[in-house]
Amino acid sequence: MTNLFFRDLEQQIQIFNQYLELKKDEFLIEIINSSTLSAFGINFATFFDKLIFTLLYEYESYGEIIEEIMPKINEKVILIPNIERDLLFSSNDVVNEYIEKVNNRVLDHVSLINNINLGSILEELRNDIEDFSYKGSMDSDDYNLRSYWEEFCFQLQYRGGEILEIILYDVEDHIYKVVKKMPMRDIISLFVQTNEFKYKDYELFDKYPLPNWHTVRAAIVDFLKDEIINLAYQEYIPDFSSGEEWVY
Repeated sequence: MTNLFFRDLEQQIQIFNQYLELKKDEFLIEIINSSTLSAFGINFATFFDKLIFTLLYEYESYGEIIEEIMPKINEKVILIPNIERDLLFSSNDVVNEYIEKVNNRVLDHVSLINNINLGSILEELRNDIEDFSYKGSMDSDDYNLRSYWEEFCFQLQYRGGEILEIILYDVEDHIYKVVKKMPMRDIISLFVQTNEFKYKDYELFDKYPLPNWHTVRAAIVDFLKDEIINLAYQEYIPDFSSGEEWVY
């Protein structure tokens, strides 16, 4: 009987917590869909649209724009009955709690509308690596390797060791330079594909939805490096060390 009582109590608590989360989501949707003042010479239909635009094109202003959530929360809270208000906003820092919720919603939305062509980026990186200065195999004059990309593929697939480490350093250094020049939209579109974003393996910076730029860039560089390594693994290259040659 006692076990049945506690089981029923746990179920009721679970249902009640689900109700609270649902009410919080409703409150959040009301906030992000609320009207907002124009910014950057643009009239936005909703506060959420304004945040998305700011994130993608005016990132330095994001901290200022997200602070508009404060009066919006206060306006909503006043209209909620006291008992429900205490249950929904038990936290002492309601504003930051909702800033975090809004930021998560913004990033989730950007990840869904992500339309960056990863294949094109990898193809450009491949072509860049192929154009690296190359004076013949770093391993043996007998290996008929014709470009830095082919050397990369060969070392990756058959050799490894110090030469591969040198190549990977060059590749990573080049990727970092490419990422550093990318527009904000591409930066965010790539970051939301990284493991750091998927598993939220980072600390947020103030009221911004992204971590510091060192963390963001490092995550993207690692992501693109892994992708270009996978591409190099798939490229056909003869095993010259075993006597194979190109088949024409």
